[in-house]
Amino acid sequence: MKEISLGTYNNRQKQKNYQSLKKNEERNTGKKKKFVFLFSFAFVFILGAIYFLYASFLKDFLYGNECINGECSRGGGLFGSLISEPDLRKTDNLTNALLVGIDTRDDQPGLLNTDTIIVITYDHSKGNVFMTSLPRDLYVKIPTTRPYSSRINSVYSQGVFDADHDKGMEYLIQVVEEITGLDIHYHAMLNFEGFLKIIDEVGGVNVCVENEFSGQYPKGLGWQTVYFKEGCQEMDGDSALKYARTRYSTNPVEASDFARAKRQQKVIIATKDKLMKIENFLNPLRLSEFIQIVGGNIQLSSYNQEDIRAGIKVLQSFENSDIINLVLDPNIAGGSLIRTIPGDAYLLGPSSGNWKQVHDFVLAVIETPELLQEDRKIYVYNGGGKVGGAGEVVNKIKENPLLNAWIAGNTTARNHEGIKIYDFSGGNSNATINALKPILENAELINEIPEEVENWYNEDIVIIVGQEVVKELLVD
Repeated sequence: MKEISLGTYNNRQKQKNYQSLKKNEERNTGKKKKFVFLFSFAFVFILGAIYFLYASFLKDFLYGNECINGECSRGGGLFGSLISEPDLRKTDNLTNALLVGIDTRDDQPGLLNTDTIIVITYDHSKGNVFMTSLPRDLYVKIPTTRPYSSRINSVYSQGVFDADHDKGMEYLIQVVEEITGLDIHYHAMLNFEGFLKIIDEVGGVNVCVENEFSGQYPKGLGWQTVYFKEGCQEMDGDSALKYARTRYSTNPVEASDFARAKRQQKVIIATKDKLMKIENFLNPLRLSEFIQIVGGNIQLSSYNQEDIRAGIKVLQSFENSDIINLVLDPNIAGGSLIRTIPGDAYLLGPSSGNWKQVHDFVLAVIETPELLQEDRKIYVYNGGGKVGGAGEVVNKIKENPLLNAWIAGNTTARNHEGIKIYDFSGGNSNATINALKPILENAELINEIPEEVENWYNEDIVIIVGQEVVKELLVD
């Protein structure tokens, strides 16, 4: 994928690549403002669309000629887009952007680890937006001329070593597509300095800290202690960056890379919320200044006018969209997707040996995100049915990758009949119950739960397999 890069490339150890990138920067200075659209997509469709609507592109965009395949006519721009129905690039009605945060430090000028890797998916059919974070410790095959396996956060740097920034992004996109099963249509790379400047320029963001914690944050060659209290609070760029990056914490809940990924998503959403306040961007002069500040710290993929117009189209409906957050950690899907690879180093890989199960899970989340949001615990008891009946029911349920089901053992009473579903969630498991109904077609749903029904594991849903199990229910 051809990429046009902006900003100063910080890699003194690769002077040749630096000089090449610098030439591209000089050649494309006049085009900087136009690249903001892709950053808007990577930042959930907001910044660039507003910029194009109110900044220097406004005149041409509203009143300029409409040129498609070399044929031009008057009355183009935004008004023409109402006729031509522009659309974002997509596959199977999904548009996917890769947002990458690169670790660049003054004390380590050659460091090119991509410690933030997030796929942002827009579902055109339902208007939902998904943010899927990939852990930096995923053990993947790097598609260099002599492929080898390493952590995913080193894929980009290998591509830079082989050729340049474009090759690094090509490698990383190929690996991300292999993991998620999603086609990447756009991408954006942001360094820490750019992250900080964006938040400061919008006047800080409001972030709700879920768990109080203190931790160690890198500072020069050493570390500094940072502390965050529980609750919603205003953060400037420096505080938000530390909140998003701190990993070594005294609170075990916040000490993992997965907790950090969730915090990164929180900050991105908080920034999106701030950018949605149109009053921050109504002043064209301020918009221009903002773009200049951001432009030197971001690198974006190519785009065309169709993308820009489509971005504004998406913006018009985005306020009513939900953002569904997902982190591919070992706890997701009941621990069935990602596993820790045995060895001295901490590495993660697919539990099944390949990424097919992850593909199915990601697509299932996009199709029925409410199941992921409910995240109900389902336990199946043998209440007098045939030996192994509960296990067969569990296997049948788990064919849906978003349903978490386990075998609970035998009930105290052994005189249950048929298959019964007991909802212990107080009626708050509608999506899960609806997903179970076609799997267990003859099961009886019971909301008024008798005292004698066990709930040993504090589960949300109890399924009891009784004395008479219809075999046809358990076969395809």
